[in-house]
Amino acid sequence: MAIVPMQKVAVVAHKKHEPQLLEFLHREGVMEISELPDASLINTSKLPYHAAELDHVIAVLQPHASKSDVAKAQENVRPESILAAGNHPSIRAIIDKVHALEQRLTDAKQQQTDLDHGRLPSDAKKGNASPDEGTYFTSANVKSDMSTFGSSAHAADPELVNARLATVKDELADVQAGFEKLAEELSLLVHARTCVRWMNEIEAGRRAMKTTQSTVTLFGWIAKSLFDPLEKKLHKISPATALFHVEPAAGEQAPVLIKNPAWLKPFESVTLLYGLPQNGELDPTPLLAPFFILFFALCLTDAGYGLILAAAMAAFIWKKKIKLQDGPLWWLLMLGGVATFFVSIPFGGWFGMTADQAPAFLTETRADGQMWFKGQIWNLGATPGITFFQNLSIVLGLIHLCFGMVLGGISKGLRGSWIEGFWVDWTQLLLIGSGIGYALAPAEWSSFALWSIWASLALVIWGKGYGSVWYIRPLNGFLGLLNLAMGMMSNTLSYLRLLALGLVTGALALAVNLVAQQIGGFLPPALGVPATILIYILGHTVNIALNVLGAFIHSGRLQFVEFFSQFFEGGGRQFNPFKRSSAV
Repeated sequence: MAIVPMQKVAVVAHKKHEPQLLEFLHREGVMEISELPDASLINTSKLPYHAAELDHVIAVLQPHASKSDVAKAQENVRPESILAAGNHPSIRAIIDKVHALEQRLTDAKQQQTDLDHGRLPSDAKKGNASPDEGTYFTSANVKSDMSTFGSSAHAADPELVNARLATVKDELADVQAGFEKLAEELSLLVHARTCVRWMNEIEAGRRAMKTTQSTVTLFGWIAKSLFDPLEKKLHKISPATALFHVEPAAGEQAPVLIKNPAWLKPFESVTLLYGLPQNGELDPTPLLAPFFILFFALCLTDAGYGLILAAAMAAFIWKKKIKLQDGPLWWLLMLGGVATFFVSIPFGGWFGMTADQAPAFLTETRADGQMWFKGQIWNLGATPGITFFQNLSIVLGLIHLCFGMVLGGISKGLRGSWIEGFWVDWTQLLLIGSGIGYALAPAEWSSFALWSIWASLALVIWGKGYGSVWYIRPLNGFLGLLNLAMGMMSNTLSYLRLLALGLVTGALALAVNLVAQQIGGFLPPALGVPATILIYILGHTVNIALNVLGAFIHSGRLQFVEFFSQFFEGGGRQFNPFKRSSAV
C-alpha cells in the first residue's frame, strides 16, 4: 500500500513561543492544520506594500523582461534570500516607478489615439478655434465634409501633426526602455511577493490557533511515522512545547497522502484524474501502471510515432527543466512513447509504411521471400494479424477484469470483511476459471469441467446474495449473476477499443502517405517535392497529436470504468500541509 497512515495531533506551546512554533511548522511543512483559513484572502503583512500591488507590478514587467531575467526569477533560492527580498528598501521605489511609467504610457497612447483619429491633443490647439471646439482635424477634406452638415472644423498644420507624432513615439520608446530597465529587478519583486505570501500563510496559521491566557494549541494531521521525530524537534523549541495524539471527531475524514517510488510518480497523474483513494482503500497507482502503459502503446501501435513522442517529450522536459514531481504528465507521455516504440515493433508499425516502402535498414527478407520489418511478427494489414490483435485485446481485458476482482476481495478484506470479499468477488473468479477450464479441457476431462461450472454457478448465486435474508439470498444472487454476465460481456468487448485505435493509427498514417504521394506526383518536381514533404510533416504531426490524445483518454477510461469499478471508490481528501509556498 502506498497510502501513508495519518494521525490527528495537537501541538501545545506556551504563548510566548507562538512565533517560533508557527515559523517552525511553516518551514518543516509536515502538518496539515485543521480549520486553516485561506491564506490568499489574508493580507495583514507588516511589509510596507501589498500582495496585490506586487502581483500587478510583476505582471506588468514580465512581458518586458529578458529570458535571463525570467529564468533568474524562477530559480530556487535560499529562504534567507526570500526574507531579505521582502524587506529590501528599493521595492517601494520600483513599484512607484512602474506606476509612473504606466501613467505616462496611458497618456502617450491617448495622444496617439487622438492623432490616429485626426485630431490633435488639447494642449496643441492653435489658431482661432473657440474654447468649446476640442477637435482639430488634420485633413482639409474633413473640414469641407463637416461644413456640408452645418458644422465646422479646422485643418491642423501638417508640420505640427508630424512633430506631435514624433514626440509621442519618443515618449513610447522612453517608457518601453524604462520598463525594460525595471524588469531587471523582476527576481527581487518575485521573491518579495513570495515573502508576503509566507507572511500571510503564517498569519493564517495564527488564526487557526486555539488560545488560552498562557497557551496556544494547533490541531491537525501528520503522517504517523513522523510523530516521534516531530516531537523531538518541537522540544528543541522549548521543553514547554508538546505533541499529543488526538482522536478524530465522529465522521471526520483523515487527509490522504500517497507515496510511491519515483518510477511510479508519472502514473499518479492518472490516479488523480479520477480522485484520491479513501483511507483504508488500496492506492490504485501501482496496480494500474502496467496496464495503462501497455494499453497506451497498443492504441498507437506505431514504433515511429512512439519514437517521435518520446523524443519530443524528452526534449520538452529537458528544455523546461521539469522535475518528476512537478510535471508527471509529461514524463508519463515520454514513457508512453518509449513503450509504444517497443510494443509496436512486433506489429511492424512505422509511419504507416509497408515493408517495401521502408528504408532498407528497417526491413529484412524472410525465408519465404517476403519482405518484413525487422522484429515484425504480426502483419496488421492481413486478416491473421488483425485476428491476433482482436484476441489479444479480449484476453488482456479478461486479465484486467479478473485482477480487479481479486483486488475487490482484498479491498473488502482490508476493511474487515474477508467473508464478503470471498462471496461477492472471488466466487466470480471460480466461475470464470471453470468456464475457461471447460473450454480448454481435453475430452476426457469435459464431464468434470462441466460439473465445476455448475458448482461455481451455485457458489456465485449464493455469494451475490450476500447480506440478504437466507430465503431471499438465492433470488438476489440470481439477479446478481445476470448482472455479472451482462457486465462481463460489455466490459470485455469494451477492450476492443485497443484494436480499433491501433488499426486507426496505421490507417490514418497510410492515408497521409498516399495523399502526400498523389499530390506530389501531380505537381512538377520543383513544387511536388516541397509539397510532399509539407504534407508528410503536417499530416503525421496531426495524426500523432490526435492518436496520442485518443490513446491517453481510452487507456484511462479502461482504468476508470472497467477496472476501478471492481475495487475502487475514491473520493479521498488530499493532504494539504502547512508549508512555505513555492516562489513561482
